[in-house]
Amino acid sequence: VDHPTVIKRRFTSVLIVSALSPLGLWIWREYTGNKVCSHTPASCWSLGPSTPPSVAALSATVLFFGPLIQLCMDLPWGFVDGVKVLIDVRFWVQCVTDMRWLRNQVVAPLTEELVFRACMLPMLVPCTGLNRAIFTCPLFFGVGE
Repeated sequence: VDHPTVIKRRFTSVLIVSALSPLGLWIWREYTGNKVCSHTPASCWSLGPSTPPSVAALSATVLFFGPLIQLCMDLPWGFVDGVKVLIDVRFWVQCVTDMRWLRNQVVAPLTEELVFRACMLPMLVPCTGLNRAIFTCPLFFGVGE
């Protein structure tokens, strides 16, 4: 549903879940004794255990390309006109005040990265292995959405 009130309620729900997910990962790790994440809290925020930074960067880049390409395809401008619009402050003010744009371009990608990659991936790796977990994790995001 695209009503602003519904989107705001979903933002609140996502904020709560995103805040509690790292806590859930930490409790799971302590309870099971699984040391997928090392003892430093910062290591649990990476894409997963022993994942090269280039793979993490590529994954995040591909994740953000989808909504941006869709946005470009929906706009009726040519390339030069598109660049002019992109540097126009009024365009960005309009985008930031639009709840649907915030949901699609900001909240959804950040939520996927935090909850479904940084928190869920370390839990999947012991069960499926790293390669399968990297490809299975987005399926959970799709089902959850």
